[in-house]
Amino acid sequence: MIFFCVFVLIFCLNNFVNNCPQECKQFNTFNRKLLRIYCLDNNHKEFIKDEIEKCYLNYHLPIKTLILENFRFNSSIDTKLLNFINPQITYLKVNNSNLQFIPNLNNSSLISVSFIHNKIKFVNWTYFPNSVEHLNLSFNEIQSVSSTLRHLSRLKIISLENNRLINIYMYLNSSFLSFLDLSKNQLRYHNYLRFATKQVDPKFELNLHLNRLESMPKITGKLNYLHKINLGKQNSDLFHIKSSLAFHDHDDKNHVLNVDLLSFYADNLKWDINKTELICLKNSKYIRINRFDFFSPDKDNDIRNTQLFKGLADLYFTMVFNIKAEIVVFQFQRDKNLAQTFVQEKFLHNYPTNYKPSDCLDYL
Repeated sequence: MIFFCVFVLIFCLNNFVNNCPQECKQFNTFNRKLLRIYCLDNNHKEFIKDEIEKCYLNYHLPIKTLILENFRFNSSIDTKLLNFINPQITYLKVNNSNLQFIPNLNNSSLISVSFIHNKIKFVNWTYFPNSVEHLNLSFNEIQSVSSTLRHLSRLKIISLENNRLINIYMYLNSSFLSFLDLSKNQLRYHNYLRFATKQVDPKFELNLHLNRLESMPKITGKLNYLHKINLGKQNSDLFHIKSSLAFHDHDDKNHVLNVDLLSFYADNLKWDINKTELICLKNSKYIRINRFDFFSPDKDNDIRNTQLFKGLADLYFTMVFNIKAEIVVFQFQRDKNLAQTFVQEKFLHNYPTNYKPSDCLDYL
């Protein structure tokens, strides 16, 4: 009788294992054990919670990272979808599936959460535990963010790259924040980033590359310094729209925001069109930019390949036509670093447009 019971128990456990999706091929047995990873690839078959939970609970090794790849989730909202995760799990990835909502993870102790390449349209930020430091929601279908992240005070990285964001209002409350990625979306105007803390990580970067900005997101709240804003390439005339770069808090006239580096694709600027907005930003009373970086999208980041450099070089040579000018232009054309310096000097030092405070009232 005892032998029979043991046989039945082993048979049942084997059945549980046999019903589990295959383990991901990108991790060999050694790495799975060493890194305590449990990764299942369901080959786009339906997610059946009871079965996955049994697989998870009967896994014979301790787990730190749970990865679910290529699952087909039911479209009906079940916020308790992953409530079987125990506190020992600190890394969760549900990628390349059709997850349409954020499951409630509040009872977990997760540090890193990744839901990339899914179908998520709306984010309930209260479903994330306050232990979270890394959030990756890239490659989804999120259209707007209009809620507070006040309880997520340990956040270091948030990625919303490649969604369908039209507008955002984010209330951020982490002094550890080092990277906020809003690139490759459809942001245009009426966007707000409110910081509850006076400081973030010293190397904090705000990435706005490849949007359709017609005005910069307003940066409000207590923050007084950030390291880098990457405007990248914008599919718009951002630099040539009235007051488009005045991104300070208009309600607080005593607040000054210091930005170490503002970088952008050189050909967002047109050398033969008025550059008043950039000059106004450079002379702003409330925003102090330490450095401007003009870059080229080619793999070598060679500004000599941009229309901005070629136009300015031709203009400079035409206006200062002599042997010295010819030698100077020749040097710029041979040296990438000198070319960068040339563009910054000629484009930011009131050349050929003079600075007029009356044109920059929103910045002053």
